[in-house]
Amino acid sequence: MLCAATLALLPSLLASKEVWAGEFLFSITGKGKATGPKPNWGEWDVNREAKGKIILSKTFRGAGLARSEDSRNEQRYETWVGETKEEIDIRMNDRIYVYGPMFAENQIRGDTYLYQVPKKGSESRFAKGKVAAAILQLDFKKNTFTFESPRYYGTVFTSFKREFLKGPKSWTDKKPILEEEDALEFEMIHGLNQPTEFFRITGSFKEGQVQIDMTKDYPFTVPLGASVKAQNLKARFSLILKRTTQQ
Repeated sequence: MLCAATLALLPSLLASKEVWAGEFLFSITGKGKATGPKPNWGEWDVNREAKGKIILSKTFRGAGLARSEDSRNEQRYETWVGETKEEIDIRMNDRIYVYGPMFAENQIRGDTYLYQVPKKGSESRFAKGKVAAAILQLDFKKNTFTFESPRYYGTVFTSFKREFLKGPKSWTDKKPILEEEDALEFEMIHGLNQPTEFFRITGSFKEGQVQIDMTKDYPFTVPLGASVKAQNLKARFSLILKRTTQQ
């Protein structure tokens, strides 16, 4: 999030002849089944990927990130921000199922969550999405960089179905609940538990350095209801930013 001082500066940002830019790949995958106290269980098949280019073409001196110490120190900080939302490729094909009691021990429901893009039957493997709001802040006092992760999103088909499976007749006679929509600006990380370190990536940086490698694995988890422990997913974010002259 941009700090108040940065928001005031935005209208007067000068276009730079240089940019920080790089190709990124962000994937979250995992599949399995887990049990909790009987009769609770859940299963998941998560497959998400986004790829494209991040371009930071506007620069100013001073801190650009909220809660930065000595934020107005122009000798200490250099900040780079994206000028526009860049088009990216995005895909999702998730199925998450949660089974167990709802309100009472003898009221068993089964919940199915689906997230899909492109829609099933599409000839394309990816759909178009957007990446927005990336910020790179360089701290020359601490010799560090901080990269505030942008939003990766697209239009995603979502489906939620609840079935009333076991229990008294008044419970099992209920009609299934089905909610479906094409969700706009559906984010790559939606519906998952994210580690705090993913949102602000930090590392060492020396003045004059022209390349930053941010490739790292992150411990995302998938929630499976209140009675089954959230399960680990394999999440990897790959990005090498390079400082180059804009063509």
